[in-house]
Amino acid sequence: MSFLTVNYKQAESVKQNNEPLPAGIYEMIMKSATHVASRGGHENITFDFVVRKDLDAVPELAGTNAKAHGRHLFQSIWTKKDTGTFDEAQISRIAQLVEIPDGTQLETVDDFVQLCENKPIRMKVEVSENEFKGKITKRNNSWVNTWEKTKYPMQQSAQSMPAADTTISEGDLPF
Repeated sequence: MSFLTVNYKQAESVKQNNEPLPAGIYEMIMKSATHVASRGGHENITFDFVVRKDLDAVPELAGTNAKAHGRHLFQSIWTKKDTGTFDEAQISRIAQLVEIPDGTQLETVDDFVQLCENKPIRMKVEVSENEFKGKITKRNNSWVNTWEKTKYPMQQSAQSMPAADTTISEGDLPF
């Protein structure tokens, strides 16, 4: 039995769609978040949101989730240029939406980022035009003040599954 019979018709189904998500209200998963800095040292948290696939049958999401499930939306929260710190109100709002308990002290940005991963969130996504070097492109925007707590909580087992133990010893390797 062979590994694969190449099928170009199937390949068409996975072509990347580079068009922005249509404007609307989406239920997303905060799949991951990273804390990075630009070359100039300006820090940000970039969230990788994925349109939830489990809500295609929800009538109010027929024009958004049902048509775009599995697509990614990257949004960044930047530090303030004058102070170099994140806006605590924005960070606290995100913490509230992903249910980090009030009063929780987080030692680092990375602690916050870790607590946000794989959490559901509801957000308004807009489409705007951006001009760069004379070329106009459409892009998505979403602002923290339009993010809301999900209306469709994840099943507890899917949201809080413990990470698999990925410790590999020398004896586990075939070479």
